[in-house]
Amino acid sequence: MMISKIWPKLTPFLRSLVLLLALTFPVGSVSAQDEGWPPFWFDLIPTYAGGRLTYSINVYRRVEWPLPGLTINIPLPEGTRFVADNIPAGVEAKFDGQAVIFSAPAFDRYLEGASFTVEVIDPRLTVFTTQAQITWQGEQPGGYLAESVSFDTTKPVLNWQPSLDSRLQLGLSATVAGNVITYALYPRAIGRPRMWDLRINIPLPAGTTFVAAEAAPPFTAGFDGQEASFFILELARQTEVEPLILKVSLTDADQLPVVTRAQATWKNSSHDAGAVIPAEETLLTDDLIVQPQLPQQALLDPQNDVPLPNYDITSLVFQANRAMLNIIFNTAGPIGPTGQPVQYTLFIDSDCYSETGEKVKFRGAEYRLRYNHEAGRASVVAWDAAQQDWNWDGPTRLDSQVGEQNVQISLPYQLLGISRQFCWVAQAANNSKEFNLSLPRDWLPNGEHWRLTQQEIALTTPATISERQQ
Repeated sequence: MMISKIWPKLTPFLRSLVLLLALTFPVGSVSAQDEGWPPFWFDLIPTYAGGRLTYSINVYRRVEWPLPGLTINIPLPEGTRFVADNIPAGVEAKFDGQAVIFSAPAFDRYLEGASFTVEVIDPRLTVFTTQAQITWQGEQPGGYLAESVSFDTTKPVLNWQPSLDSRLQLGLSATVAGNVITYALYPRAIGRPRMWDLRINIPLPAGTTFVAAEAAPPFTAGFDGQEASFFILELARQTEVEPLILKVSLTDADQLPVVTRAQATWKNSSHDAGAVIPAEETLLTDDLIVQPQLPQQALLDPQNDVPLPNYDITSLVFQANRAMLNIIFNTAGPIGPTGQPVQYTLFIDSDCYSETGEKVKFRGAEYRLRYNHEAGRASVVAWDAAQQDWNWDGPTRLDSQVGEQNVQISLPYQLLGISRQFCWVAQAANNSKEFNLSLPRDWLPNGEHWRLTQQEIALTTPATISERQQ
């Protein structure tokens, strides 16, 4: 059972005990910021200059209910001494001799601009580690032990800033069957402001002709001769809607590959609109590139959500034939020679039930397919429900191919015994120790898209609205 479900039932003593055990035994702590826990996004970002480390703190509420009495307790890293803190309005800070404690009694939506500085006093140490403990009060009080943050002063600084998160997540996939390509759009509002007058346009790709554009109410669909358009007056927050469908047929076999992208525009409605946040916003996806020679499904992933191009996924492709399913990771840049610590992983939820298997994001995985570029090989392991761990004694080798900017893993159907439909979550990781901070992982999808991560092995096109109603 997730700690978010049992925390409100615990007595204050048991809550303190849970946090103490989490600090003592961090391997078993709830530290990953998954799709529902904790009820906020938390960043602790260190920078280093002139023998001093400065830790910047950002907290953003991700739930509807308030989090009053937010307290962040951050122990000083070993070998440092406290120098100063910096706090914005509405935040209090104190140093108790061992930790810096930030308090936001009336925490509402976000906390930005808080920081503290320490000075290195032990010249023998070069790696400095700390781990924040966060608690809050209110109707649903709780506690959270964040992931530990380490900084190595001897390694180069990673000069990279991630793209700003949009208030709209827009999944995009393309399914090829014969000479027909079916595009599916998956919009999801994740920001706090209400989202009005949402319009999503997708141009007709070169070398194709229009077949159909369909959307389930309250969305409407249209086509003006050049692009399909989908409109809704208000998109409810954190709600997954039926995919928006555009079907096209191939008319020019020489016009390959087939390329398109989607654009969304909307209005924000809140007291911050026009001041803190824009009154109107636009989101433009990257290009989704399809090679229609074989039946396949391609799923777009935003670029620049990780710092290095060799593991920045641009799309994930499923290609089916009679004997096996090929899974292709396309990347933003060259993968490089074998031996680099890069991994490309597909977690398979064979029953599409999140409560079984290993919890990975919002799915429950029974199989883990991985290409390890350091070793130059791919394998699959199964989840052992009795041991509640992966069956490391029985990994099975898989065929794999590495191109300049893609990795293909071939999965025989009979190997897993899965049905014609399964669900999935994909990940790419670069475990390089070259930089002073660990590199973030690239996840696909970038949000909790349940329909987007349902895969038909037969690769039939997503059913249109009229087909589902028959």
